[in-house]
Amino acid sequence: MSIFRKISAYSDEFITTKEKHINVFDSFKNYAEWLTSTAGKARDGTSGKGHSYANYLIRYIILYNEKFNNNVLDFTSFVTLKEFEKLTKLEGFTEFNKKEGNFYSATLSCYTSYVTHLQKMQEEDEDNDLNRKINENPSIIRNLNYSQLIQSPKKREAKTKNSNGYTYPRDYLESLRAKENSNWQCEIDKNHVTFISNSSKNPYVEAHHLIPMAAQDYFDNTIDFADNIVCLCPNCHQKIHLAVNDEKRKIIELLFDERKYLYPKYGIDVELKEILRFYEIV
Repeated sequence: MSIFRKISAYSDEFITTKEKHINVFDSFKNYAEWLTSTAGKARDGTSGKGHSYANYLIRYIILYNEKFNNNVLDFTSFVTLKEFEKLTKLEGFTEFNKKEGNFYSATLSCYTSYVTHLQKMQEEDEDNDLNRKINENPSIIRNLNYSQLIQSPKKREAKTKNSNGYTYPRDYLESLRAKENSNWQCEIDKNHVTFISNSSKNPYVEAHHLIPMAAQDYFDNTIDFADNIVCLCPNCHQKIHLAVNDEKRKIIELLFDERKYLYPKYGIDVELKEILRFYEIV
């Protein structure tokens, strides 16, 4: 018998579950509404989708608990996201999702962006520190040993505590190899001119993980390898973080298309639609 069934927002189980997780409900609702608004899909600053997505997140919790008999504790974790994804792989989900107006799949997409968003600030600060330290320490350039480069699947390392909180460590070597691979040019447009870096004596470019390190928890293997690191001029680097979605999407699609065939070599199974969600493009 299929576990998938329509759950009324007025049912006792829905109300009880919502009350139990009201902080998560409100946080996710506000985020989903913000995401819809920044995508230009909300009239007068609101769309109502945030409330709908939050309701369907409660339904996810109910169905997941029924099927797997496992109470979810941490809703900021990629572990929880991957647990919820188990429901989508069960027989009957696709048909059920269609009957529900595809709200289950849309909610999960939004939830992917939500979890990434919560992890993003600390990891982006660490990326900025990486670029600064490379530029300020010429000795890093002089002491390269490329025999240590990652060439095959490698399990991700544990997070470490630093000034930015708990983040995943970065290997200078991988970023420097990526810069050499790009010939020290912006991968969006090699004609983007910056300046000569004091450390490398090459044009200044910044390293950026295309699959962002904020999403590392989603993958068992590390994503800190040269083929996942793109090199951008400072303007394009800011654009991939801060531009409107249409501009970000074009950059991400271009960069992913150039290296999508490389990810399986490192044990990374990823599609463009997933990467877009990591950039909060749903």
